[in-house]
Amino acid sequence: MPISQPFSGAKRVPFVQSCRVETGDSGADGTIRNISVLGVYLDLDPIPKAGERLRLRFELPDGAGVVEVDAEVAWRNTPQRQKVPSLPPGCGLRFLELGDRNHRRIEALVRSFGPKKG
Repeated sequence: MPISQPFSGAKRVPFVQSCRVETGDSGADGTIRNISVLGVYLDLDPIPKAGERLRLRFELPDGAGVVEVDAEVAWRNTPQRQKVPSLPPGCGLRFLELGDRNHRRIEALVRSFGPKKG
C-alpha cells in the first residue's frame, strides 16, 4: 500500500536504502525511507533547511547502477513539528532533472508495488 505524504500527490512506496548526500563541500550518509518518481523521504541528521539543494546518490534494486541526482528540500519533518509521525525525523526531497532513464527505473520500482494480476 502506498504511503500518503504531504504535498506531492505522487504514489510513494516503501524503499529503505542507504544513500550519500552532498551539500557544497560537505557530505553525509543518510537513509531513504520511501520513493516516488518525484522524490524521496530522507532520514538525515541534521535535517537540511527547506529550499536547500543537495546531490543525492543511491542504488535501486534493478542493479543498473547508481542514481545520482540533484534534489531540493521540499518539506521538513522535525521532532518539534512532526508532520508524519510514522516516519523518523527527516525531509522530503524533490528531484531536479532526474533524467528519462532514472525516471523509468524509479517508475518501474513504484509500479512493482501495484496490484498483482493473476
